[in-house]
Amino acid sequence: MSDKDFPLQKTLPISSLPNDHQNVQYLEDGTIEVTDTLSKEEYYKSLRRRCNTGNSQNTRQYGLSSQLSLETSQRGTLRSGFGKRKGTLHDFKPSGKEELCYVLMLEGVEKTYTIDKNAHGIHLFEKVCKQLDLQETEYFGLTYRTSLRVDNWLKLDKRIAKQLEKIPWKLEFRIRFYPPNIDIFKDDLTRYFLCLQLRQDIISGQIPCSHHTYVVLGAYVVQSDAGDYDPNTHIGTDYIANIPFAPQQLQTTKMLQQIVELHKLHKGQSLVQADRGFLENARRLSLYGVEFHRAKTIAGESICLGVYHGGILLYHGMLRVNRFLWPQIVKILYKSKNFIIVVRSMHSETLSKRGTLRRTLSPGGLKVSDRKFNGSDSIHDVTLTFQCTDPRLAKRLWDSCTSQHAFFRLRDTPGPQRSNLTTAFSTRKYHFTSKSFDAYSREPSTEWIPRQQPPIKRVQTQRKPIQYTKTPSSSPSNQQHQVSGSVAPVAYGEEPDQYYLMPGTPSPLPANSINVDVLQNLPPAYRKPGPIRVPLPEDHWQMSAADCTQGLGRNIDGTDIAAMPETEWQGCRTNWGLKGPGAYYYEACMLEEGQVRLGWSTNDASLILGTDSKGFGYGADKTGIGSADNPHPVGKFIYANNSIDYGMPIVPGDVVGCYLEINPSADKDNRLIDIHYSYNGQLLETPNFKLVETLTPDIALFPAVSLKNARVEVNFGDKPFNFPPKTTPLTNKHWVAVSYAPNSSIVYNRNVGWRVNPNDVTSSTNLLVSPNGRFVQAVENTGWQGFRVNKGIFGDRAYYYEVRIVEDSGLARIGWSFENGSLDLGVDCFSFGYGADRDGFGINGSQGKKLHGDIIENYGEVRK
Repeated sequence: MSDKDFPLQKTLPISSLPNDHQNVQYLEDGTIEVTDTLSKEEYYKSLRRRCNTGNSQNTRQYGLSSQLSLETSQRGTLRSGFGKRKGTLHDFKPSGKEELCYVLMLEGVEKTYTIDKNAHGIHLFEKVCKQLDLQETEYFGLTYRTSLRVDNWLKLDKRIAKQLEKIPWKLEFRIRFYPPNIDIFKDDLTRYFLCLQLRQDIISGQIPCSHHTYVVLGAYVVQSDAGDYDPNTHIGTDYIANIPFAPQQLQTTKMLQQIVELHKLHKGQSLVQADRGFLENARRLSLYGVEFHRAKTIAGESICLGVYHGGILLYHGMLRVNRFLWPQIVKILYKSKNFIIVVRSMHSETLSKRGTLRRTLSPGGLKVSDRKFNGSDSIHDVTLTFQCTDPRLAKRLWDSCTSQHAFFRLRDTPGPQRSNLTTAFSTRKYHFTSKSFDAYSREPSTEWIPRQQPPIKRVQTQRKPIQYTKTPSSSPSNQQHQVSGSVAPVAYGEEPDQYYLMPGTPSPLPANSINVDVLQNLPPAYRKPGPIRVPLPEDHWQMSAADCTQGLGRNIDGTDIAAMPETEWQGCRTNWGLKGPGAYYYEACMLEEGQVRLGWSTNDASLILGTDSKGFGYGADKTGIGSADNPHPVGKFIYANNSIDYGMPIVPGDVVGCYLEINPSADKDNRLIDIHYSYNGQLLETPNFKLVETLTPDIALFPAVSLKNARVEVNFGDKPFNFPPKTTPLTNKHWVAVSYAPNSSIVYNRNVGWRVNPNDVTSSTNLLVSPNGRFVQAVENTGWQGFRVNKGIFGDRAYYYEVRIVEDSGLARIGWSFENGSLDLGVDCFSFGYGADRDGFGINGSQGKKLHGDIIENYGEVRK
């Protein structure tokens, strides 16, 4: 993904928002405003302003921030005097008419309930909970499908008929608040219901997993439902053939066979222990408990906001680009279709001579306001604005955020907010208060009645009926993945907040061996969340670093190509090709004097364009005619090692447009191609040449460049063209930049070169590999991760490669290993590593370490 694809990410550096919880001061009403580094004078000046509104002398106005204020006649968070607290039994006048309610249960089975038409949501909810013998009801809720094709939570303090109006009374009973710690539940029954909910989330694609994770979780499901493996009754995969473990298109025979093998290893584990093992693994998935909402930035880029117990996640396509924890968020509000988040962060930076620092970042609906106070630190209020397609969706997103924050961070849930008295604005504001509590050690509810563990009636999970599944639609970056529609974005890794690393362990403890009581007593260093990470670069159209002549220079984007001086011809091709049909265009500008050829070639053609019958080039021939090196009035077109006069010589500053048209032929085994060029915006005719080889439908053409003592910059359409392609009687086509070619026309370059082997890594979820295989990132708090590349070396020669560390946090070890050596370099006799040892010395310390055979030695220069 290029920067242009997501302007919001470009305007808001990830490093600008730290994850560390900040120390805050509280006002008398509990409002969190700024960090405790503010002086008292500055603190009250900025946040407790009196304003004369002119309407009433008794009305006081308190500023929530420098951008917004609320009017209130009493101190504290705004509360409405209307409505009763959720969970209390509302009196209502029976209508005498009963309505059938269809409720989809957690196992995927629909049940029918009869209830009065005037009943409130609480009455139906209590009926369902009573039938299930469920006592910890605060984690659950009922949803219904609206006319917008999204699921809303049923408000328990309002009449059902008023909320559902004319739509059928079809609801779904489900978990609303996913706890980060499963031991917060008092009943094993509640944990079992959470298992059922997570099974539905996984098999519906709302929580995507790797193949390995499906197998691990599936084995726990079978152990919970069927008990110990019995070879007499559990034959083959027949006994689990009807159990869903993954989305239908991903569940294969191979997966079932692996689940059976893993099920055998769970022998002796009780059903309750199996549920715990399932939950301890499932809660580590990155989309556990995340509720997604689609929106757009002000610039029109589609994004998704995920709300969960820890805060708000920001996704662009399949990539999570940022995370805002509740302590970082100052305020959230919605106004019509706009949803606004105000985030506060602190940075230490040098102030200007005037002592102030103010800047505004745009576009993308993002604004940063900096304020100076005593000391060298600066408080930044970052305002992010997103747009929903409907005001009701903005309110739904606001409700999701406030309910999650209230449940996991507040002792008392704020009542319904009153609409603004000024009718010209439809806005809701939510200002976080200090009544926070730790969800891991939540005090027992006063309504909790101790009881013996209730019996669990285990049922087999079924896929949801079609009327309860969500409507699939396309995602901006991947047509197969859609957030808040059908399938959530791909989970590249687990959420790190709840990973615990015991000292000396290379990876997290197995889920079924975690003792939560012991872990709570660990030092904070083993429990704090890691730093905000730099996202891996996405692949884009560029000149391949693998399919090029040795020694050819290229920038990191693969668009600026330079030949080695005083060498023969060098060449390169792009990482992707085109097989058509269609009309495509790219542009190249010559930057430095020399000889160049620009054009197209097949994947197995010579890198020197035109020297065989599989490549086409316009520029200079082998004698230099067509360049500044050999003055000549015309340029050359080279094909099949023959050259003809064509166009003008290419000299520094010239811009050449490369056109390719691919059309089907009457002969199904052949295709028609047309290649021509433009010179500084002037369209040139198609060169007169006869195609020697047949271009079959499975052969793709790649943009290609050959050069000698020259430098060229190519533009595939990621930025504006100097001379956009023209449509004339000669070219009566709609020309498409190659970077905007449809996926169905794109073919990968087969010459991948040296790269990370994604199948030879310690964990496909804990180690992230970029699409081009040249950037690797370990998920924080998952222990040591390792990988190997796709090739090895033999022979008695000297070899060399380089690694660049792009993040200043974490630990690294670099080196060599045999094919079967440990990926934790240096812990066995078949691998060699240099960098940090297991305890972190060598990176954060002053002396590097060399590891081999689990022996650690000082190595390298001592840092000063």
